[in-house]
Amino acid sequence: DEVTFIDLVTGHGNAKCGYRKIRFRRQQARQDDVQYFWVDTCCIDTCCIDKTNKAELSHAIRSMFCWYQNA
Repeated sequence: DEVTFIDLVTGHGNAKCGYRKIRFRRQQARQDDVQYFWVDTCCIDTCCIDKTNKAELSHAIRSMFCWYQNA
């Protein structure tokens, strides 16, 4: 069950199965002293993609494409 932007904002995301993956990645990022990390469509700790905002979603998709292209 995917954790959405709204779930994180309202604090209800931790009840979903997908939140385990976020918790694990957050813990790993802290151990590796990494400030940002991606989990599917969410960037946790500083921001999240609001899929209901078309402009933000479009920008995020373009940004992710560039990041993967240059990886």
